[in-house]
Amino acid sequence: LGSGTSFLNLALSPSSLSEGSTYAFTLLVSMASGNETGQASVTVQTNSPPLPGVLAVSPSSGEELTTDFVLSASLWIDDDIPLTYAIYYNDPRSEDPQTVQTRSETAYGESQLPAGMDYDNYAITCGVFVYDSLDAYGSGTSLVTVRESTMTLAQKQEIVKAKVASGDMSIDETKQAVSIGTSVINEVDCSSAPDCTARKRKSCLMVENTCGECESDDLVSDDMGDSNSYCFNATEVALY
Repeated sequence: LGSGTSFLNLALSPSSLSEGSTYAFTLLVSMASGNETGQASVTVQTNSPPLPGVLAVSPSSGEELTTDFVLSASLWIDDDIPLTYAIYYNDPRSEDPQTVQTRSETAYGESQLPAGMDYDNYAITCGVFVYDSLDAYGSGTSLVTVRESTMTLAQKQEIVKAKVASGDMSIDETKQAVSIGTSVINEVDCSSAPDCTARKRKSCLMVENTCGECESDDLVSDDMGDSNSYCFNATEVALY
């Protein structure tokens, strides 16, 4: 009767096992001669991300550069603790995520926010990634209304410059100041832009006092990019 240890590798493709599921792996062994067989099994429980909780933003509305918003995650559940939280908001122009709090065990962060776009009712998307100790993660988002300040563009830029230059900030606070500053610095003067809605165009955003592109793909214009010309329904234009 032979005995010893043999090693077999079982390679699985990524994501081939469902999260939060139980699997039994069984090894069947038979003698090279004769009918003797044996088997052994092992049960494996796959990890799953934290069960969804909520991301609350308080207050629910405010003004750019002046209102301090608190973003707090709660009711997220997982057995593999500690949970860690990475909190962010999406830049209203680029839609890129901007850091409010880098990943840590603290479930809340505080930040001022840039103004949302008027065609989005000044909504800013805030979000959180919640990780367990094995790096599985879930996510949640919440909308907050941030209206434009009555300050001039130059005044807003001076406020941002002063914050960045103060030096009395944490790493997260510095990231917040830089990201908000980038949004403000890229802001253009739209005070003399025409009625973009009447022209079926998006609001002034990238070019000074100029409406954005046509509101949808079924609209056409001689100037398809940012312009103050009117957009028309493509079907209607084809009839003439």
